[in-house]
Amino acid sequence: MNTLASLPSDNHNLHARLRSIAREILDLPTDAEQAPLQKAYSEVIIDTMSLPRAMVNERRARSRFLGSDLFGEPAWDILLDLYIADGEQRDISVSSACIASNVPDTTAQRCLKYLVEEGVILRTADPHDLRRVFVSLTDETKSKMDAYFQTVQPRRAPEQISVRNTWKGE
Repeated sequence: MNTLASLPSDNHNLHARLRSIAREILDLPTDAEQAPLQKAYSEVIIDTMSLPRAMVNERRARSRFLGSDLFGEPAWDILLDLYIADGEQRDISVSSACIASNVPDTTAQRCLKYLVEEGVILRTADPHDLRRVFVSLTDETKSKMDAYFQTVQPRRAPEQISVRNTWKGE
């Protein structure tokens, strides 16, 4: 633990995170303690939605402080929203996508129409309510966004990479 304490003070958050992870590892049961729990296991789950969520929050904060007129990227805002929804296995309606775009409804509708025409997103009727239409990423767009986030994720600060430890047993 002395090597952790010798980290520069500007890495305080990283130091605290590493110390926390080390404590969690030390608290894991030994093999002998796990024997009665034959189906028990420990896994680390990396939250792949932490970066897209952080981007959405940063964009909202930027608009709140500097106004959205300077930074109009409704297509990217829609794609981020759809990517997060896909990761969370949620359906997104056209009206919800319009709200996520952070532009007037007519502008958002034109943007959605363009994204559909370009094969970036799909429109699907809600099977339970034919008045509602869902939008989602195409498989190709999802793959491209996965690759994008895998490329930019390592450049983010370590505290923005979310890791959850879970313990499952009988």
